[in-house]
Amino acid sequence: MQNTHIRHKSALLQLGTAGLLAVSLTPAQAVIREADEAGQVVTATRTGSRIDAVVADVTVIGREQIAASVGQSFSQLLARQAGIQMSSNGGLGKSSNLYMRGGQQRHTLVLVDGVRFGSATSGSPSLENFPLEAIDHIEVVRGPMASLYGSDAVAGVIQIFTRRGHVGSEVEASVTGGSDGFHQATAAWSGGVERWQGAVTVSDQATRGFSSTNPLASTYHPDRDGFRQQSLQGSLSHDIATGWRLRWQGVVAQGDNEIDDGRLAKNPGLNRRADVRSSVQSLALTGRLTPSWRSEWRVARSHDSSNTYVARLASSLGRFATTQRQVSWDNTLAMPLGTALVALDHVEQGVQATTKYPVRNRTMDALVLGWSGEQGPHAWQLSARHDHNSQYGDQPTAAAAYGYEFSPGWRAGASIGSTFSAPTFNDLYYPDRSSNPNMPPQEGVSKELSLTRVLEQGRWRMAYYRNDVRGYIQSTTTQVLSTPHVRMEGLTLSADQDWDTAWGLWGVHGSADWLNAFDQDSGKYLRRRANGVFQGDLTHTLGRWQQSLGATVRDGMFDDDDNTAAKRLGGVGLWHASLRYQVDRDWALALRVDNLTDRRYQTAWGYNQARRQWFLTLSYSQAKPTP
Repeated sequence: MQNTHIRHKSALLQLGTAGLLAVSLTPAQAVIREADEAGQVVTATRTGSRIDAVVADVTVIGREQIAASVGQSFSQLLARQAGIQMSSNGGLGKSSNLYMRGGQQRHTLVLVDGVRFGSATSGSPSLENFPLEAIDHIEVVRGPMASLYGSDAVAGVIQIFTRRGHVGSEVEASVTGGSDGFHQATAAWSGGVERWQGAVTVSDQATRGFSSTNPLASTYHPDRDGFRQQSLQGSLSHDIATGWRLRWQGVVAQGDNEIDDGRLAKNPGLNRRADVRSSVQSLALTGRLTPSWRSEWRVARSHDSSNTYVARLASSLGRFATTQRQVSWDNTLAMPLGTALVALDHVEQGVQATTKYPVRNRTMDALVLGWSGEQGPHAWQLSARHDHNSQYGDQPTAAAAYGYEFSPGWRAGASIGSTFSAPTFNDLYYPDRSSNPNMPPQEGVSKELSLTRVLEQGRWRMAYYRNDVRGYIQSTTTQVLSTPHVRMEGLTLSADQDWDTAWGLWGVHGSADWLNAFDQDSGKYLRRRANGVFQGDLTHTLGRWQQSLGATVRDGMFDDDDNTAAKRLGGVGLWHASLRYQVDRDWALALRVDNLTDRRYQTAWGYNQARRQWFLTLSYSQAKPTP
């Protein structure tokens, strides 16, 4: 796979409600890599399409940006993208939530190499425990995707593609040291010959951390809350016949997490400790039954678990785990006009927990139909899906998208799609909570209008979206609520532009998001959603040097459903910078500093975020062609 385009973000940012003014020049350093050997992205259509032919709002985060984010969590990496906000209960390893286009974490489906990944009890995957070092690239698709992927793809889909082999051989290694006792060591190999290819990545990271809580939290304990993680990723593929490939992929991560559990006079040093584990494995057979008929069979298993083995209260001890087994059969047929999709999905979800759930398993079966393509200035995508869930029955969804290039480089687009999100096992059966075993899925309709400008070295986009949800499911520690009508609407502007000059390559790009996510009956804003988030980047590359400067400005937001002033989180402006020097062909040295001005801020009430942090990385990469 080749690097095809460098994306950055920048803008002149002003946030009146927070009283902040900033020129946001942030380095996205997002080298866009196509999803497969044919130079296509696959998540937006499930069939493989050129990124410039897709009507949906798609971002691809490349390996270079992922590697430059060492010391950050998966959620922090995603929160640098347009249309995505984040809240976190502290630093590395602590629970976090992503809000894409105003939706909950459970409204964004996470896939790993095409496999569902997440918790069926909470509805959210343990993104904080997924190792960045195992990832080759990430595709982010915003908008309604339930008609292709079913439940939870309400606000969009995030698909992680782990590292794969290739012809030749490449060895990579890196060591990083940083603030709060952070250290990481990673080694990776990828390569192969024409018929056999593989990859393996091992990583170990740890941090002493900082105090996750402050005096506003009931569990406040002013100590360091550390995190350690080891991970292993592998891939092996074999061309068993002409045009047929068998590929195994897997990743496993184990972490040990410390969480504040309150100050005790008899034991002031007590922290809650949890063992977190994540794994995904898949075996796929891909080939062509006819020259125009491509088929893929996949069997897969994902596992997500958290076991609290030290806690102040015995009631806090326990284990929650979700195992998902998936079988899918995807068929794409090249037609005289576009590409047709016919797919079958089967998913079995099982929960293992200390909590006694009366039901611990459910199955989901689905038929998916799709048609996408382009002809002259026209581009389209149609899809329909029928899900059958063993708990609540049938659920149909459909979507349509159309784009028209009315002038060279200018395209207008529109889309509409129905969505749904199934209740979790906690929503249905969790004891000592107002759970409802008869709770139906929440349903909705999402619409989007967009205008895109594509230039030789840049891309500009404006999108207006509105997502109306009926029976919006929201869980708290004491109850499960079903809000009749919720609306999430907003406007996203993004600009990515590079310039080649006599003084090197410059990138000045940015995004601005205005969001209005609220309960239509009460008029109250949804918690932890800022009305305005503005980000930007300025990067400069000259010879062996690359430097960048950037900022993120966020509006204030409420951390309760009643929107009380006492639970309002203030706006904040953050700066970050990085410097990279290519010592020689194989060795490089990089320094990154986050929160340059050492701001104190929160994204969740009572939980701290990192103050100023620095990370220094020495990396080695050597590629050899096949003899």
